[in-house]
Amino acid sequence: MEVTGIHHLGIAVEDLESGIEQYRRLLGAEVGEIFIGGSGLMRASFLKVGGLAIELIQPLDPESNAAKIVAQRGYGISHLAVKVDDFDGAVAELRSQGVKFMNEPRTTSFGERAIFTDASSLGRVNLEVMGE
Repeated sequence: MEVTGIHHLGIAVEDLESGIEQYRRLLGAEVGEIFIGGSGLMRASFLKVGGLAIELIQPLDPESNAAKIVAQRGYGISHLAVKVDDFDGAVAELRSQGVKFMNEPRTTSFGERAIFTDASSLGRVNLEVMGE
């Protein structure tokens, strides 16, 4: 799988507004719109800190990927999202290597395709693979 870049770092927070304010105040983050994502299972906002995009995520439903990650590890870093040019090829390659996934490929709120790996595949870090 050829990774073309880091898309974003996902961080699960208990209270989205409080998290946004902390990142804005302490790191000077530029704050994007708050949106409902994951088919209504979470509230989130993308922030820009330097050249890094950070997605703050507040789980709304225990069935969401974010809530499952919080249940396993608590609030904090949720996932690392990487960009690939060949989404289907990357997923096939990961499957051939025995990587487990939390879900099937889906289309994000922004029209990109994405899939989450189980944390057991990459040193207890969930990987979100994103592409066209």
